[in-house]
Amino acid sequence: TYNIRVGRSKSVNGPYVDRDGKDMREGGGTMVLKTQGSRIGPGHAGIIVENGTEYLSYHFYDGNTEKGTPTLGIRTISWDDEGWPTVGE
Repeated sequence: TYNIRVGRSKSVNGPYVDRDGKDMREGGGTMVLKTQGSRIGPGHAGIIVENGTEYLSYHFYDGNTEKGTPTLGIRTISWDDEGWPTVGE
């Protein structure tokens, strides 16, 4: 299933690892957003900053429509004490 995951590295060349230290090339990746109810297959993450607030923009397929209409979603981003992102509802 399509979803949005993150990893980070001390070097731009990697390796990129998730919160648990698992290499993203080996299936790692800390989950940020996944299918929830009728919001299917979130992807194409972008970050928008407005008036000091950070937002995650993404697309998903609307399971409430007959053909799964591509739809834009926007959620606030917050960061935990270790610098990992979480998104609001």
